[in-house]
Amino acid sequence: MKRLITFLIALVSCTAFAQEGYQRGIKTYSGGSSYYYPGLGNLQTSTQTAACTANCFLDQAGEMVAQIGYLVLDGHPSGTKTCSSSGCKIYWKSGAHTAGTSFSLDIGLQDVSSTAGPPGQPDETFDVSATVTSGITQNATNTATMGTGSKALSDGQLIAVVFNLTAVNGAAIRPEQVTHSGFNHFPAGPFKTGGSWTIPAGHWPNVIIETDDGTLGWILGGVPSQTNALVTAFNTGSAADERMTACRFDTSVSAIGMYALMNAAASATFDMVLYNNACDGCTPVAKQTVSVDDQQVIQAGNTRQAYYGMPRTLITPGWWAVALKPTSANGVQDVEVTVSNANFLKAWGGTNCRLATRADAGALTHTTTTLPMMGFIIDAVRNK
Repeated sequence: MKRLITFLIALVSCTAFAQEGYQRGIKTYSGGSSYYYPGLGNLQTSTQTAACTANCFLDQAGEMVAQIGYLVLDGHPSGTKTCSSSGCKIYWKSGAHTAGTSFSLDIGLQDVSSTAGPPGQPDETFDVSATVTSGITQNATNTATMGTGSKALSDGQLIAVVFNLTAVNGAAIRPEQVTHSGFNHFPAGPFKTGGSWTIPAGHWPNVIIETDDGTLGWILGGVPSQTNALVTAFNTGSAADERMTACRFDTSVSAIGMYALMNAAASATFDMVLYNNACDGCTPVAKQTVSVDDQQVIQAGNTRQAYYGMPRTLITPGWWAVALKPTSANGVQDVEVTVSNANFLKAWGGTNCRLATRADAGALTHTTTTLPMMGFIIDAVRNK
């Protein structure tokens, strides 16, 4: 009898753990708060592009564009990293431009002035720089290899990446930032023309720094991308009829929802699906599905953030995905960013997340240089 009672107590305990297992060893954020993984960053609507118009357009000698903010170094080293002519590079995106017969563009790092402003602006003295006179590829990521000077960089340091056109000769150069219709306080992209600095609305940094030893750095709050924030349309008849963010989790978390920066056409129906076993080449397994009827869409044809709740779900270590899955021929759209180097996605939250697609419930194909703006709403993380 005693053994039977002991067995029943153990069975009840195991059942309770199975039902509430994610609460054991999982730290819940106070106040019912949650966070979004991977984050949307500063992308909020479909109006973001990696293009600038007048505020990034250098066609007069002495004009400058700066991208200022706080530096994030990969791995958050406690010491400093060096940016010098011994291998340091700045990766930047050029828009459409006119090369002219002979131009001279200085690209490098400066301090942010503590005596001039507002607006916040560089001190106009390069600590390390490269001079570019040719070879800029339009509408693509370009590399400026530092040729003179040296600068010690630390995690969390306030910096300015500066583009200064010193010789024109018919050139019109466009160092692009990511722009949108709103306004951001910081980071920022001030522009100097006519001898004065101005701060245009809604300009976010679009640069990556590689130090002498190969450590990558980026500006906190920036959105480095090679392309515009592309809006991709698809439906049940598309070659890839599901698009998703696949992430590899190294620890257990609990999720209470899914989010997406998306659009649904008139009369479109779709599912948001949480998948397990979402590795490259694998057939994923649906764990949660939220079905959305066309009558429940607030405004058809308008790309905005959308948040979908679901029963609290334990996400264990391994590959998981949040998918946008149309269920009609009327299309849906997601927003995706693409970088020229998969490691640049570290600036978006890490290389553990990327685009995954599939057709007709088949196996997944991962694309390591593209990240959809959709993901997990997480409310708890396992304690270490």
